Amino acid sequence: MKRQQVYLLAAILALAAPLALAQTATPAPAPAHSATAQKQAMRKAMRERMQKRRMMRGAMGSHRMEGSVMSVDKTTGMLEVKSNGHTVRVHFPPETLAGLKTGDKVMLRMSFRKVTPEMEARMKQREDRMKARRDKMKSKAAAAAKKDGK
Repeated sequence: MKRQQVYLLAAILALAAPLALAQTATPAPAPAHSATAQKQAMRKAMRERMQKRRMMRGAMGSHRMEGSVMSVDKTTGMLEVKSNGHTVRVHFPPETLAGLKTGDKVMLRMSFRKVTPEMEARMKQREDRMKARRDKMKSKAAAAAKKDGK
């Protein structure tokens, strides 16, 4: 008799198990794009924080201001911005000003620090490397032009 009860209980459990499992809701997997978008947003925020740290490292002062573009010279890279009644003239690489026009709203972030002798030496090395690269590119272009001219 006891054996029959055990078999009956086992049969009931075997029949009830699928029903019990069907009742538990399985959460729908999150769309793959949301995880990717979240990762991209985190990477962007990290890059911005690192860029800000690099910019601020050793800075004696920093400032952020919003204003309107008063004039932009895309050949020299000079930009005039009016903010809070003051006009600020700043220089940028000319190619970075391609999309700007008079009247655009912009935000300037600035910082400054004193130049140390070590910094001067690094800047000089960087300038020398850049000049060497430019010279190398010019000589390659001249050699290619000479070869094409023959």
